Parts: sequence; C-alpha cells; structure tokens
Amino acid sequence: METWEKLTGGQRPGFGNAVYLSERATADTNFCLGYMMKEKGAFEKDCNIVHALELYFMFCSIEITSEHTAAIAASLANAGICPITEEKVLEPRTVRNCLSMMASCGMYDFSGEFAFKMGFPAKSGVSGSLMIVIPGLMVSPLMLILLAFPPPRSHHHHPLSLSLTRVLECSLQGSTSLETR
Repeated sequence: METWEKLTGGQRPGFGNAVYLSERATADTNFCLGYMMKEKGAFEKDCNIVHALELYFMFCSIEITSEHTAAIAASLANAGICPITEEKVLEPRTVRNCLSMMASCGMYDFSGEFAFKMGFPAKSGVSGSLMIVIPGLMVSPLMLILLAFPPPRSHHHHPLSLSLTRVLECSLQGSTSLETR
C-alpha cells in the first residue's frame, strides 16, 4: 500500500473487503489457470498458488478514487516519477513492464482491439473505472472526465464501449467528427 500511496502523491488508498470476498468466491478459473501455469513451469517450484492468488485478490480489492487513478496514470506517464511530489516511485524498467502488461491484457478480452484502435496502455477496473497512460503526457481533462464518470460496463467486461473509443480517437486526433469510418 505504501507504493500506491506514493504514486498518488500521498493519498492513502482503501481496501474493499466485499470485493476481496467476491473475487475469492468466484475464482475457479483463476485457480485452474494458476495450477495449469504451475504445471508448465510458469512459477518457481516452491510457489504456493493459493497464497499467490490470495495476494492477487487483495490487489484486485485496492480501492482508489478518480483522483488517485489520475495521479497513478500521470506517475506512469512520467516514467515512475509522481508529478505531485516529484518523487521517483518506480524504476523505469518497472514502468516499462507495467505499461507492457497494460497494453497486452489491461482491457481483458478487448485488449487486442483496444491496442489496435488506440495504441496505448490502458487498464479497466472491477468498478468500471478506466486508466489510460500515454507515456510523456500527463493527465488531460478528457482523462479526468473518463475517470470521474466511467461509462457502463460492456459485454467485454470493461467500461469502454466502441463509441467511447471513437470519442477518444477524435479527441487525440483533434477532430470533432464522430462519424464511423
């Protein structure tokens, strides 16, 4: 939690016990995948899958505000340096790895399409929140709006609909036309 607090510029995140219990109660697929990955050597021999998954469920249950999310995105965009405190929180290698994971699987089943259409790392949350990181670019008003008022979750189990993707594309290109291509 200390790292999250540093990334947010000193604001302490919360923990959602109800989310933790829900994630834990519906984790059959996660356990299955964990054991399959262990069988294939994806984890060290002495790795306790149950403990690893419990930690994952706890990470899924960290509660952050829209302001926290914006500060974290800005810290990642700023190579791991929190723009609020100017403290180096993450090493560049850690940021690179985090952004790679966000780009490849941060939008779950929609990750490939999002990467193809948008081309930058993003992470959707259980709450319906969305964090987009554009390296070198800090928080924009559009990002704050998206974080403060996330759209409803789609059938892809993330908050970003295709129409919202089009709004983002237009915003980044400086266009005002929302016509589909």
